[in-house]
Amino acid sequence: TKAAIFSGVVAVLLGIGASSMIAVPVRRLVHATGALAESDFHHRIQVGDQGELSELAVSFNAMATRLEETVNSLREAKERAERSEASRRQFMLEASHNLRTPLSAVQGWTEALLDGLVPGEESHHLRKIHRETLFVAQTVQRLLDWSRWEDAPPLLTFESFPVSEPLLDCAESLAEAAESKDIKLSFHGLESEPTVLADRHRLREIFQILLENAVHHNPAGTAIDVRFKPGSERSEITVSDDGKGLPEEFQRDLRCRCGGGLGLAIASRLVEAH
Repeated sequence: TKAAIFSGVVAVLLGIGASSMIAVPVRRLVHATGALAESDFHHRIQVGDQGELSELAVSFNAMATRLEETVNSLREAKERAERSEASRRQFMLEASHNLRTPLSAVQGWTEALLDGLVPGEESHHLRKIHRETLFVAQTVQRLLDWSRWEDAPPLLTFESFPVSEPLLDCAESLAEAAESKDIKLSFHGLESEPTVLADRHRLREIFQILLENAVHHNPAGTAIDVRFKPGSERSEITVSDDGKGLPEEFQRDLRCRCGGGLGLAIASRLVEAH
């Protein structure tokens, strides 16, 4: 009958409509799955109101988000590992250079003394050997410290003492080197003998590193200013000079030993520990 035919047509149209409503989200799911397979982790499915298909879309989007986060985490870990390996190689190169140069000088001066090639200058050469030996010992100690601090922060012993003591000790140890380059060190803010609460040995090492860099890496005639500025809870000590300064690309990553070198990386770590 006409009624039966009409009902059949309506049923077919409804079936086609229902199939279309199912097929479109399924095609989106297939497309999104294919995108994931091609490492496109940004793709998401638009969530509709098709009941179970909506739940499937929500679950898929959540899975894609977790997968994207995991992949990003792995990528960052890989980049850190590559930087670490590059830093390790540079570390070994710098360590070898820092030790080889003074040891070669010590060997040459010692052989000259043994062969009697410097009559009347023995004391002068012995002082140079002593100076370079101290430098090697200091470098080895800094290498050991840095190696330990890769896994744990520095251990500090706090006490109260005049900040001028470690500062002037460092200045005295560098007086000969500064004088040989006509470099003048000026100290400001120490007139009232300010005290600090810190690790005396480690604070001296911080000052030693900063002043060493200022003296050894600047041209002759450079003026170096050391200023102490007290604060209610923290004090500020600035070592500045009129030299060309540290290149900007190194300033961005002083904590990394591959940036400003081993000394500045250690100074940065010790300041943070304080």
